[in-house]
Amino acid sequence: MAVSSSAEAAGVSPTPSTPNVYLSGCPGESVPVAFQGFPGNSTWTLSSAHATFVPDTTSFDQNGVPTVSIHTTIAADAPASYDVTATPNGSGTAVVSTATTTPPAVGAQVVFDLYRQDRADCFAPGEMVDLSASIPEVHVPTPLVADSSGSVYFPMTAVAQPDAQEFTVTATSAVTGRSATSPGEVAATTLAAGTTLDDSAPGPLASSTLVYDLRLSACVVMIDRHELLSDGEHDFKIWGAGIGNGVFGCRLIMQTDGNLVQYSPSSKPVWSSGTSRTGAHNRAVLQTDGNFVNYTSFGAPVWSSVTGRSAIASGVTLAVGQQLAAGGSRLRVQTDGNVVLYHSGKAVWSTGTRGSGGNRLVMQTDGNLVLYTAAGKAVWSSRTAHTGSTNMFLVSGAGRASILTQSGTTIWHT
Repeated sequence: MAVSSSAEAAGVSPTPSTPNVYLSGCPGESVPVAFQGFPGNSTWTLSSAHATFVPDTTSFDQNGVPTVSIHTTIAADAPASYDVTATPNGSGTAVVSTATTTPPAVGAQVVFDLYRQDRADCFAPGEMVDLSASIPEVHVPTPLVADSSGSVYFPMTAVAQPDAQEFTVTATSAVTGRSATSPGEVAATTLAAGTTLDDSAPGPLASSTLVYDLRLSACVVMIDRHELLSDGEHDFKIWGAGIGNGVFGCRLIMQTDGNLVQYSPSSKPVWSSGTSRTGAHNRAVLQTDGNFVNYTSFGAPVWSSVTGRSAIASGVTLAVGQQLAAGGSRLRVQTDGNVVLYHSGKAVWSTGTRGSGGNRLVMQTDGNLVLYTAAGKAVWSSRTAHTGSTNMFLVSGAGRASILTQSGTTIWHT
């Protein structure tokens, strides 16, 4: 304990602080014990009805510093506060300190990701934990068993609505009744007339199924698709627009003239859907197929991001980062130069051109499907040249990609 200079100068011995044991942690957790004010050259033994100490005895040197570190395991049924007794080995009076059990905690923020994992902490290992959400649009599995660290990891699924929805998630011990509640929000699917999305907002837009989200990040409006592959969750960018200069402070506004406009931090328009004068009550919706569509109040589409495609016609290009999708199938032009067809999250076919620099897949007007590099070098083709000027390349929900002639004849498939 620090001594004031005036006390030292007067030769007055400082009043020793009252010995105290500091202990706080989760049920079942092993935590170190802290001491304060214990006299030097003494030995003490710790005990409690709600904690086990290893070792249970320590000595203090002449400066009152413990010579042995003590860890404790807090009982699974420990109350919010309980007594810890320090008994001197020799003459002296036992010291009773109050220890605390850390309350449980549960995380829930903005829900926009189908494969989002949340967690609840500070329950006892092996303890049964009940989970509940305050609105029917949000679902959490229950009950779950806490792992060896006292945590519960759980997926949180939701059905997004046009407007953002606030909710709470509660995790409750089925044994002791200890509980924690956290607020959250399900992202909206719709940017209504007169509303703004910016990069300081609590969350992005999301499709109602939470497979897609649209966000504004570093002045780029982007749509991501969330997928759970064999090596974990991946986010794939399927569309983007904006200045992309790495700065923050841009805004995306669904204006009351019908135009969807992105503004720079200095309020300069840098991108728009080109739909001014189409209606005062338009709305931009992120659909379940990943397409971002600007609708009039009568439901007429006046612009879209064209990200809900399952096919491309003759003369159309699929650029790097873009994809065709149908059901559980997706064909993507990847940034590694490969074109890969996925079905139910697994790769079922590819052009085998990883590392080639391929960055655009073209359904040519001669009937040939060709993958080109940025320099215009062909690195793969379907070898279907001279089969028709109106061929179509499409992906089916059964995990197959095909080239069809205008008459519907399949001339190539994966």
